[in-house]
Amino acid sequence: LVDTLSSSHHIENASVKIFVPGWATDCQLFKRIPIEPPFIDCTVIDPFSFSDDLTTFLRNYLKDHPSATFSFFGFSMGSLLISQLIQYLSITTCTLPISNIIFCGLRFSYSSSEIDTLKSGLRLNKKKQLKQFYRACFHSPQEYKLFFNDLGKRYLSLFESTLLLTGLTYLEKYQCLDEQGLTELTASISPTRVRFQLFQG
Repeated sequence: LVDTLSSSHHIENASVKIFVPGWATDCQLFKRIPIEPPFIDCTVIDPFSFSDDLTTFLRNYLKDHPSATFSFFGFSMGSLLISQLIQYLSITTCTLPISNIIFCGLRFSYSSSEIDTLKSGLRLNKKKQLKQFYRACFHSPQEYKLFFNDLGKRYLSLFESTLLLTGLTYLEKYQCLDEQGLTELTASISPTRVRFQLFQG
């Protein structure tokens, strides 16, 4: 399931920003970005059903707001989920008016060895493993400390081990197209501006 929370009221003729967080994070990660409404935060419950669930939600949204267009911002696993959504739309009869996509921190595949290491660490000591994972996302100890005090402490208790393990299984199994292939596929379903950004931790 996708627990999709509309976080602001709809504004006609404005593109709806849709935020999809990465593994072991939530949309609070985006709150330091100046965001003008309307926007929608996605909490990923089951990554394997994400495309179908979000498409259903957005098609219902369009029934109430037929002039809406959507701009996606994905971080890490969130970028993978958006790329999966694009592939899902390309092989189904579903269409969505997508105007912009930003893939931040997108990796095109994950090795079984690094996924196995994370899974083993979670099973032994979830909080210790999450701390190690978060610390590795930042280049400087100061930036990690700011993140941990702001969000990391809450994340240690927020995410159940079963949810985290499901996310890792998804990352291990799912591989997305390269930048050129993903850009071309996106263009084939909607006149969309696509950008790829490195995560500068």
